[in-house]
Amino acid sequence: MNIKVLKIGSKSGLYLPNKSQFKKGEIIQITAKKNNKKYVFLTKFNKIISIRKQVEKELNLKIKDIINIEIKKINNLKRTKSIFHKDKIDLLSLIPEKTSKGYKIIVTPFLKNNENWIRIWYSHFRGSGRQLVIKRFVDIKKFGSLLGQYQAEGTKNLNKKYPRCRLEFKNKLVNEHNDFIRYLMAIGIQKKEFKFSTVFNLKNKNKAEVLINELNEIHKIKVQYYVSKHTRGIGISSMVRNTLLFEIIYASMNCIRKKITNKIITCNERLLAYSFLSKLLTGDGSLEYRRRYINNIDCRIKIADGNQEYLDDYKKILSNLGFKSYIYGIEVRAYCNKEKLNLLRSIGAFQNSKNWEKLNQVIKMI
Repeated sequence: MNIKVLKIGSKSGLYLPNKSQFKKGEIIQITAKKNNKKYVFLTKFNKIISIRKQVEKELNLKIKDIINIEIKKINNLKRTKSIFHKDKIDLLSLIPEKTSKGYKIIVTPFLKNNENWIRIWYSHFRGSGRQLVIKRFVDIKKFGSLLGQYQAEGTKNLNKKYPRCRLEFKNKLVNEHNDFIRYLMAIGIQKKEFKFSTVFNLKNKNKAEVLINELNEIHKIKVQYYVSKHTRGIGISSMVRNTLLFEIIYASMNCIRKKITNKIITCNERLLAYSFLSKLLTGDGSLEYRRRYINNIDCRIKIADGNQEYLDDYKKILSNLGFKSYIYGIEVRAYCNKEKLNLLRSIGAFQNSKNWEKLNQVIKMI
């Protein structure tokens, strides 16, 4: 049906005809078309439908525009039980039924370029959250690495009274941010959704400008910067402002971390555990060694964290992968022989950091 875009208060919206087979409050899918552009979104049925800014921007909508819409009722996609689907991770199995505030999360499937995608949305009594569109089946190594990065240096203040509605990753290494963006793009997040910011002390202005230019050059995205006298070094932040993405990645991180504390049997589980551990070590880990005798070198890895539950899980994960590990204070420690050091190098542990050079140096010395 063709329908006019109207001004409703401070927003734009649609006024639907009285005659309809849908009931007020039912979850529906609207396909809106203008010229050659199309945008699909989920909403609750009502006579008056508010149009979100995301839809306006994609279709370049203006008041009094005539657009074509198709409406259909949808059912919430049932979550799968298995995390793995062949050699991929099934993200449908990791999407929570409800948000952290208890709002029901709606998921619908669709095909795009012969791939399975999912559209995710939630609503509350005051309105609704921003819709999220991601791939359903994703690469195990990339997704495991993404969760390892987030476990080490992602925001985790979900249980606070006013949680942040954004997925945020902080690290001083530009290459780690490049990987973080690459992993998120692999699950379907578009580059235009990313925002960068950096905080530095005036003493580090020259170094900070080099990093800012490097980020601009690689991603063609303007980097916001802040000067703070309380900052010692240089802090870089990558973020995507989307509540659903944050909640899904946060829930996935906890689920996968717990899963790989159990006995690892399949190749998929081992690949997932290695990729998770690799980025966890790069973010929160360190490598130490000392020479006892001419041909005897002691070497160990450490992962620091102030959360006791996380430390317990890290110890179990390392034990599952053949490391003899123990907890000392706020650290998990594990001694490494040449075999374990070669394993760490093969999975890319510490890559992008100074510990990567140290790892290769120790292997040569041994």
